[in-house]
Amino acid sequence: MNRRDFLKQSAFAAASLSGPSAVKTPLESGLDRAGAAKKIVIIGAGLAGLSAAYELTQAGHDVTVLEARNRPGGRVYTLRDPFTDGLYAEAGATRIPDHHHFTLKYAAMFGLTLDPFEPPDLDSVYYVRGRRLKVKPGQKVEWPYDLTPEERALGVTGMRQKYIRSMLSDVGDVTDPNWPPPEILHRYDQMNRSAFWRSRGASSEAVALLSLGGVDDRADTWSTLFMLRNQALNQKLNQYYKIRGGADLLPKAFALRLADKVRYAAPVVRIEQNAQGVKAVFRRAGSYYAASGDYLICAVPFAVQKNIETVPAFSVEKQKAIEQLPYLAASKIFLQSRERFLAQRGVERLWNDRLAHQPGVGRDIQATGHTRNRTGLSD
Repeated sequence: MNRRDFLKQSAFAAASLSGPSAVKTPLESGLDRAGAAKKIVIIGAGLAGLSAAYELTQAGHDVTVLEARNRPGGRVYTLRDPFTDGLYAEAGATRIPDHHHFTLKYAAMFGLTLDPFEPPDLDSVYYVRGRRLKVKPGQKVEWPYDLTPEERALGVTGMRQKYIRSMLSDVGDVTDPNWPPPEILHRYDQMNRSAFWRSRGASSEAVALLSLGGVDDRADTWSTLFMLRNQALNQKLNQYYKIRGGADLLPKAFALRLADKVRYAAPVVRIEQNAQGVKAVFRRAGSYYAASGDYLICAVPFAVQKNIETVPAFSVEKQKAIEQLPYLAASKIFLQSRERFLAQRGVERLWNDRLAHQPGVGRDIQATGHTRNRTGLSD
């Protein structure tokens, strides 16, 4: 695939994330093979690698997936031990937005049942600046922040509208393959989120309040351009879903259909490419082996890929991007108790002014205590 075709396919995919459409993207309607079957090596059995392997296999190509771990799924990881009574917890991805059409398509295709991620009437509990606030949906909150009179009247929803959403039309069509235009790129790519809010007139106290539920300095490592793109794509988000029975049922469904095409405990250490094709060298049981093909798809995060030798090497700029892309550590704590005591008290979500606390509670082993399990495909 050349660069122009790649951009077109990417635009189709991005458009499918922005909301329902009557136009079917190439991947939603399946791949059509135009020529002889190819031999394709895929590195990584996360959802990206598994879905690519599935679609290519359906189109008649010969696929081999190399996975370093002993399980499929990547960051989709459901914990079932040591919990009892058939309960489980999601150590990784947890939910599916309603505009993730590819994921919803596969869930339906494999006969998986989706449930709403959470009821619409949950209370939230915030612990900010030494105060505990229990907030009902739609309730006006007297936040312990020194906001301006206008900001206090707007509330969090109003401030988000004023400081973020009111200017999304100026960003342009984020699904356009030529996006972003140079003026948007230069204006926002080197600006972090807090600086952007301040440029829109937000006070320092409003910035602190709008950051509630996350780690403030974490957001300041992100480009404003990245934030605005996500905000534009998520404007039509109405619902999150979870997979009944555990999020790992989706990668397991892929793996079942791919059968012996997936090789586990096979970490790739080197990729070699020449005019004849490509080869992935992997380690297994202390020995080294090679999988050769016409093409290779690397479906692992940069945190893994930076440890894979490539021959010939990537350009200096590309290798720098691979090595320096920041990744963030995240921790979840799960507890199993005899009773759903937080749900009984109406306490559903806990937020702290430094961290989003998500302890698993009750017989649900999860943060929100409102349904049996917390699952899905995004954190």
